[in-house]
Amino acid sequence: MARKEIDKIIKAHLKGGGASPAPPLGPALAAAGIQVMDFCRQFNDATRERAEETLPTEIIVYKDKSWEYRIKTPLTRDLVKKELGIETASPEPNRVRVGELSRQQLERIARIKMPDLNTSDLEMATRIIAGTCRQ
Repeated sequence: MARKEIDKIIKAHLKGGGASPAPPLGPALAAAGIQVMDFCRQFNDATRERAEETLPTEIIVYKDKSWEYRIKTPLTRDLVKKELGIETASPEPNRVRVGELSRQQLERIARIKMPDLNTSDLEMATRIIAGTCRQ
């Protein structure tokens, strides 16, 4: 069976269970020929239990106007804030510190993010997460 030809890939950060036809998502989907309410309904049903997370999502639109979406792992910043138990990140990165992660906490975040990182080595994934935290 032949693969479908991709027309467009739309990338968006959506709250779990919170997709709506409002801008910027609605106009981007409508321009690609997707029924916006169908997408919102399917996405919201699939992510309702992850309401507190911001989920990077790729919406793949094919030439025949069919589509599918792929939900990636939550944003690193959200995982770090959850692990530290803080509401907001540092107002001045590299100057004002808002918390300190242990090695075990870094590894726990790295294991969650591993499918989206460009490494399969836990040590390198931990270093990537540590670099993100420093920023």
